[in-house]
Amino acid sequence: PKAHSAHYELAKIYLKEKDHSGAYRSLDNALKIAPKNTAYLKLLPKVIKTDAQITNNFTRLATLNKVPGADARTKLLLARGYVIQKKPGTAALYFAAVYNLDKKLLKGAKEPIKVLYGAKKYALSADLSDDYLKTRDSKDLEVRTIQVKSLSSTGADSRKLRRAIGELVKLDPGTKDW
Repeated sequence: PKAHSAHYELAKIYLKEKDHSGAYRSLDNALKIAPKNTAYLKLLPKVIKTDAQITNNFTRLATLNKVPGADARTKLLLARGYVIQKKPGTAALYFAAVYNLDKKLLKGAKEPIKVLYGAKKYALSADLSDDYLKTRDSKDLEVRTIQVKSLSSTGADSRKLRRAIGELVKLDPGTKDW
């Protein structure tokens, strides 16, 4: 009966040593024995790293999300899970929630930009694309195009839109759209 607490403590030790795979294995063992333990569930977003782990723990993450005060990491993992399940509308809702709770978690990530743009959340996709292009890859044609279309759709400042269009044309001089 106490084995689950040993697995949990071991998971915390692995996590402290930045061994996420060891932490995940130990926490998974603890949750198999005590699946409704809230303390164990709250550690889950800190140890999950892969799409397979998200898929395998999606129900657990959804349960954790129902606990008052669910954090942005939990919502981010749920958003990624909905992307995996090919439910972009629901994923966009969770990405938007993450944006409102802790925008830094989305910084430099391309998938949220594409999903939010697809869901017509243009203000969010424009802001995230600005960050992405400044910090990650200023020559990403897909993100640059999303940035211009998002800015255009939000009625952004004309100077900002012209600059974005200028950068897009530099990347794709043959473009006829702009």
